[in-house]
Amino acid sequence: PAAAAMPFLGTDNAALEGEQLRAQLAAAEHADRQRGGDGVWPEIPRVYHDAIRRFWPGALTLILPRPPCIPMEVLGGHGSTVAVRLPSHPVARAAISACGLPLAAPSANASGRPSPTLAAHVKHDLDSRLPLIVDAGACDVGVESTVLDAFSPNAHVGGELSPCILRPGGVTFEELQRLGGAFERLRVYRRDFASAEMEQNPTTPGMKYRHYSPSAPVFLLVPPAGAADPARSQLAQMRRVLAERPEIRRAGVVTVGNAVLGPVDGCSVVSFQAADARDLAHRIFALLRTLDEEEHVDAILVQGVCDAGAGLAVMNRLDKAASHHIRC
Repeated sequence: PAAAAMPFLGTDNAALEGEQLRAQLAAAEHADRQRGGDGVWPEIPRVYHDAIRRFWPGALTLILPRPPCIPMEVLGGHGSTVAVRLPSHPVARAAISACGLPLAAPSANASGRPSPTLAAHVKHDLDSRLPLIVDAGACDVGVESTVLDAFSPNAHVGGELSPCILRPGGVTFEELQRLGGAFERLRVYRRDFASAEMEQNPTTPGMKYRHYSPSAPVFLLVPPAGAADPARSQLAQMRRVLAERPEIRRAGVVTVGNAVLGPVDGCSVVSFQAADARDLAHRIFALLRTLDEEEHVDAILVQGVCDAGAGLAVMNRLDKAASHHIRC
């Protein structure tokens, strides 16, 4: 019967937890093998299966062939693929389960603005446009999900599957690469390759060059490649920026680890510190909004981090948010 062939990752199972989730997975795999399948999810490309088992529910979005149940209106009237994610937040999963349908869920922020991580951010950007805002607490990860393409023509090089990260996010490059197989050839868009066509017609949110930007200009202090301790030169460059730009009377500063800018003559400084790159990934959007919307600073200076691990997603977002890139 048709019901028996439904994929395991359907909305009926979106609210399952822990042992219940694992038991349902085992039962679905057994049933599919009994029907002559390969174990589970026959409609999902096999290359994604290990990633699904490892990172779903979670901050990973997959580029999949568009199934017939997804109307073309969701894709803006064109396209043969769709980006799919199974969120980990229990409220989001309960909403999907109660709806009984896949949900088209664009980001809850005005185009180009920093992404919301609190309900208050959504209210600030879209208050007059929404009948209801569900406040389920702060986002756990901070930066958005990683968008992974292991299906489209962009994921092939010379006829060989070479998956690509279209948008770095909560699941790191290193974590995906450890899946092995084709993922040993994993690439990152704009770091390892580029496409004029994708620039003109972005396949996922956040691929535009200018994005995530507050109203105040952002100065990104980019660390030198391979530097063991770039903080000294980054702090020196911050002081130079503030000394050379007298129009900046009130500055917001975001530093990482033990780096502290301290007082600056002729400028009021509002400072925040992140413990490390992962902490910065969790807080960066909220910090940009706080400095811009609550502290009303004239400029925001951010200490960049190494683009490894969580730092890849952070630097991707800051690169798009920044008005000025200062290489130290």
